Amino acid sequence: MSDISIHSMAEFMAVVDEITKVKRKTLAWRGQADAGWALTSSLFRKTVTDQDQRVCESALERVEEDMLAFCRSRWQLGKKPSLQILAELQDSETPTRLIPVTHSPMVAMFFASDYKTNTEADEHDGRLYVFEPSTSLNRVDPDTTELPWGGVVKGSWVTEPPCVWHPPTPTPKQQIQEQAYLVGGVPKSGGNSVPVRVVEQTQDFTVDGSTCLTLRVPAESKVALRQSLREGFGIQWSTLYPGIHGMSKAVQRWMVNVMPDLDGVVIR
Repeated sequence: MSDISIHSMAEFMAVVDEITKVKRKTLAWRGQADAGWALTSSLFRKTVTDQDQRVCESALERVEEDMLAFCRSRWQLGKKPSLQILAELQDSETPTRLIPVTHSPMVAMFFASDYKTNTEADEHDGRLYVFEPSTSLNRVDPDTTELPWGGVVKGSWVTEPPCVWHPPTPTPKQQIQEQAYLVGGVPKSGGNSVPVRVVEQTQDFTVDGSTCLTLRVPAESKVALRQSLREGFGIQWSTLYPGIHGMSKAVQRWMVNVMPDLDGVVIR
C-alpha cells in the first residue's frame, strides 16, 4: 500500500474528518515541505556529521547539558525550568530535541505545502504527520533546572512513545500556530529521532501513541493548497509569523527568489 495523497483542500478536510471521527483525543500534526525528510529534531540533524553515523541518546544529552550550562553561566535565568529554556531556544530557531507540532491541521498543511527551501519552487512532495500522543511526560520533570530527561531510565525513555508538551507561557507565535512540542528519546534504530512507528493507512493508526499516520502532499498540488489556505482560512506566512522577525524571514525569502531578476541592475 502507498501512503494517502492529498490533492485538494476538499480531500484534506475529508481525511481530517475521517481521522477525528475515530480519534477522540486531541491530535498533533506536523507538516514538512519535503516528503523525503525523516521525522527528526533540529538538534538531531545538527549533530549528525556523516550520513552513515547514528546519533545516540547520550550524545544528544551531552550537547544539551553543555548548551544549558552555557546559557545559565552567562544569562540570569534563575530558577527558570530547563524545558522552558529549550522551548524558547527552539522558538528562536536554535537546534534542540523538541520537535514543533501543531493542534491545527490547517497550520500543518501550510508547512507541508510550503517551499522546500528559499531557492527551490514546488518541486518536492510534502508530508504531514499525525500523532495521538500522550500529554504525560514519561516521568520527565518539566520544572527541573537540570536536564529534564537526564535521570530517566534510558531503556524506557528511548522506547516509549513520545509525548506532547505545551509551554506554560506560550509566545504570540506559538498561540497563533497552536504549537506544542513532541518530546522523546532517541531510538536505537530507524531514521526518526523519536520512538514512533510511521504508518500509511488510517486503520493502522493506533490509539496508544506508538504510531503516527503520514499523508503525502504532491508537489503539483502545493500552489492550489496554499491558495485555499490563504483565501479560505487566512493562513499565510504573515499571519503565522507576526512581528518583525517573521517579516524579516519573509523578506529574506523574497530577496532570494527575486534576485535572479535583478542580475545586472546597479543599486545606487
